[in-house]
Parts: sequence; C-alpha cells; structure tokens
Amino acid sequence: MRFINPFSSKRHTKRLEVPVITFIGEQDGPSERFLKEELSKLFGGHTNVLTAYLARVHYADPKSVSVCLCLEVTDGVDEPLVEAAHSLFARHFNREVYLDIIFLKSSQKVQVAVVCKPFYQSN
Repeated sequence: MRFINPFSSKRHTKRLEVPVITFIGEQDGPSERFLKEELSKLFGGHTNVLTAYLARVHYADPKSVSVCLCLEVTDGVDEPLVEAAHSLFARHFNREVYLDIIFLKSSQKVQVAVVCKPFYQSN
C-alpha cells in the first residue's frame, strides 16, 4: 500500500494498493537531507515511528522510479502521520512533485535496509 498526495486543497491523499515494491536505493542530496531533518523532527513527536527511510523504488515498471518515505511503525497505518508528512513536504517542495509513503511490512523492512540507511530511528 502506498499513499500519495498531490498537495492541492481540492484533492486528498489517495490510498493505493501496490502488490510489488522494489527498493532501489537511498534518495539523498541537499534538499533530501533538509527534508529528512524536518521529518525527523516530526517523527520525534510520534512514539509509534520506529524507523524511517527515504528510498528510490519502483512498483511494476523498472523504468519508472518514485521517491518513497518508508516507515516502520508500531501500530500499522497512521493516517494523521501521513497527512502531517505530506503537509510538511508540500511546504518545502514543488507541488508537481509527489511523495509516496508506505508502512513497511516485515519482509519489506529487510529489503529496504539492504539498499538504504535509515535517516530516523527512535530511541
């Protein structure tokens, strides 16, 4: 499952079921490091966030790569957290750019950790 938000006041976050996710590597650069810092501050106030990654992924077509915020949480899908992360992203990035968010399943935690280092880990 992934969440997307086109950041328009007339549109809401969409919840999509995605059967296959391939983790390619970490998304990193100056703007991504800024985003990671801001998201880390947000996650510090949410006790259910254990680990967070900003990864490059593809869902079905290997030629189509997306950036995805991958979260390991204690209590499954946290819709208010999704909205807060999308709102933070929207304040700092072009509205044409999307941020996908997934809540990692057990098998996905291992897969993403192989190709990407976490930018946030709870104490």
